[in-house]
Amino acid sequence: PYPWYTFFFVWPIRWIPWSVLWPLWVVMGVLIFFWCARQFGSNALLLLMTIGALGTLWLGQLDLFVLLGLTLAFQSSSSWLRGLGYVLAAIKPQVSVLAALVLLYYEWKEHRDWRVLLVPAGIMAASLLFFGWDWPLRWVESILNEPDTYWFSEWNVAARFPWGLVSFALLPFLRGKRDQVLGSLLVLALTV
Repeated sequence: PYPWYTFFFVWPIRWIPWSVLWPLWVVMGVLIFFWCARQFGSNALLLLMTIGALGTLWLGQLDLFVLLGLTLAFQSSSSWLRGLGYVLAAIKPQVSVLAALVLLYYEWKEHRDWRVLLVPAGIMAASLLFFGWDWPLRWVESILNEPDTYWFSEWNVAARFPWGLVSFALLPFLRGKRDQVLGSLLVLALTV
């Protein structure tokens, strides 16, 4: 399950008919992939041919928000957009937590601008008012009470827990913001 504040971002799409929503989501996904690839100077067509990108587009995963969020947090010159990026990236914390921590480290090192935390704090405050002060605890409880079959789904077959934990030892050897963020994403992909 997603953090409950995700509702704020997906709420408007509930009124779009499915026959329109799925193609719209795919087009939006392709545009997000292209924009994010362009921000990093990568080849968007090669990115779109990966199994992860195809799966995300076909299944309509919210990984698009995570990709958009990490790109905003990494590349934006606006502290407000970087803050929104952290919020979007945290929609799937199991994927983005390490990358977000690396980006927060560089946030302090490069910008020394903690205004970036105002957007996440505002979204958190709004979600606590909307869903109740204890929604984070109820969310964690729902994750812990999920059936064990979730951990053996098709998407998790590629993860090699606990053997993937060895890859954490490589992170200190990576130099530079980009390598550390990408390395942390790969480490979690191998582990979770």
